[in-house]
Amino acid sequence: MLKFFRHNYPVQFTVVVLLAIIAWIPTFCNIPGTLQISNNNVPLYNLVVSSLHIAPSILAIIAFAASIFSIFLFNSILTANQLSARHSTIASLMFVVCLSCSSANSECFPFLIVCPLILLTMQIMYSLIQTENPEPYLLNSGLIIGLASLIYYPSILLILWILLVSLLYGYKQFRLFLIPIAGALLPYFFMLAICYFTRNLSEMFDIYSAGFWGLEIQSQSISLQDNIVIFVLALLFIIAILKIKSSNIDHSIIIRKRLSATLILLAFSVLMSFLQKPIMCNGLIFIALATLYSMAFSTIKKSKIADIILIVMIVGALSINYLSLFL
Repeated sequence: MLKFFRHNYPVQFTVVVLLAIIAWIPTFCNIPGTLQISNNNVPLYNLVVSSLHIAPSILAIIAFAASIFSIFLFNSILTANQLSARHSTIASLMFVVCLSCSSANSECFPFLIVCPLILLTMQIMYSLIQTENPEPYLLNSGLIIGLASLIYYPSILLILWILLVSLLYGYKQFRLFLIPIAGALLPYFFMLAICYFTRNLSEMFDIYSAGFWGLEIQSQSISLQDNIVIFVLALLFIIAILKIKSSNIDHSIIIRKRLSATLILLAFSVLMSFLQKPIMCNGLIFIALATLYSMAFSTIKKSKIADIILIVMIVGALSINYLSLFL
């Protein structure tokens, strides 16, 4: 099976998209009758929800379309940055499998909508190490994260990820660390300007000021199913890291630093998981894991064990979604 996904012909991408559609069927069967306004610090998402209150299925279609686009974007990012086998669909398959590990897609819409923006930020940070002019890259990454935080607020923590990766890449000038912060503040500046000219500034402050000040650790009740999924993902993470370290793939300084940046991203995604309810709705941890799994599978040339693991991952991920129809 792994051999099949080592190619990126239309038939491979078609299979991946079909898997994504199959995984989403339970979500479309469980679309709530009414949409809930999220907490006060996501004005763009609340604007979309309030405008679609008569048609909740439209938001599900938007989230699904964003996830399908993300499949192709994720695959192109990993192959372009040598984090997955070139001319393969392994990365796109891992993306679908990992994001299907959560059966709460209907509650993950904010993250799914901004997923392409987060992936674009990953691409910028992976490319940053090869440029001699980092200023526009840092500004764009901050701007994208600021925009994403207006829909999925925990993503604002990725500004810290950008700063840490900048340190990892050896940047020491203080101004370079101010650039992504300034970029992240730009969407908020434009939002304030719009509110000012529409004479809604005081109303906006009354509604959103409290929410913007704090990210709170949420009390989480993790189900037995989620505990099993977390355990399996952690086990696969250990196996993937050991496989990557012991492989004969290119371990150039650029690849090592991109791997380190991904591990830092994984650490931040774990933190972000406790800022969102339910805990499995933070898809960033699945993106980071999908990156590492793609690297590990790309190092395997031919293995029946790898095929078995891949089949178990696909069947297990799909089963999780369909169990939600009976629970």
